[in-house]
Amino acid sequence: MKEDNNTEKMFADLIVDKATPPNLKLCKEIIEPYLKIDKEGGIEPNDKFQNLTGDRKLGVYLVARKVMYILRYLSSEKISENEIVKIIGIPLGSVRGYCGSSLKKFIKNEEGYFLLNYKLKGFKDYLEAKKK
Repeated sequence: MKEDNNTEKMFADLIVDKATPPNLKLCKEIIEPYLKIDKEGGIEPNDKFQNLTGDRKLGVYLVARKVMYILRYLSSEKISENEIVKIIGIPLGSVRGYCGSSLKKFIKNEEGYFLLNYKLKGFKDYLEAKKK
């Protein structure tokens, strides 16, 4: 049994727990510079949000939806392509493009798009990569 523990420790940094709850501090760090959320499930984006590229806007918004869902301001964190178009103003073709390319490794579509909890850190790194 001791060897099994050592083996598990050796591979610990390679194991992904898909059931990991969201890191709320990280969620706050991601959305705080860009928008505020209201109790009705809406957002109040600021100028920094407006200056983000479309894919980053979408990712930040998906993190905000995650927080609104946790706070019970929304009944689901999942959102359809058409709702994204209405709320953020990103063209439908662009939404599909981002979800199939630059954001593909961070989000999932299961009857609506959402950002994976265990990918929050990766998305934050992606978000900050072009700022430098």
